[in-house]
Amino acid sequence: MRSKPSAVYANRMERYPDAVWLIWSNKWGCWYRSGCAGYTSDIAQAGLYDRATAAAHYAGSVAKKYRCTEPFPLSTVQRHIRDRIEHLQREIAERETQLAHMLSLSTARTGG
Repeated sequence: MRSKPSAVYANRMERYPDAVWLIWSNKWGCWYRSGCAGYTSDIAQAGLYDRATAAAHYAGSVAKKYRCTEPFPLSTVQRHIRDRIEHLQREIAERETQLAHMLSLSTARTGG
């Protein structure tokens, strides 16, 4: 899921009291992984950061084209997380169906 949530940037740190934040890299179009060690397009693998770390990645009044990173409070990414969970659940259901079909073919061939 390579899209960031919509949230007004100005005064973001002041507007959201969240204790847990995620950090988006505008340069790479991905989430920071835990410990700022690499990037991921999968929000399920994104790192969770405290407010102080998120604030260090907030550029305040810097023009949009110069912002390298954007912190997002957990409350604003919940829809993205739910969408990712639903996608994974659909993927699991599809794989289970495929495996059941393969098992039935295998059983039919072996007569057991």
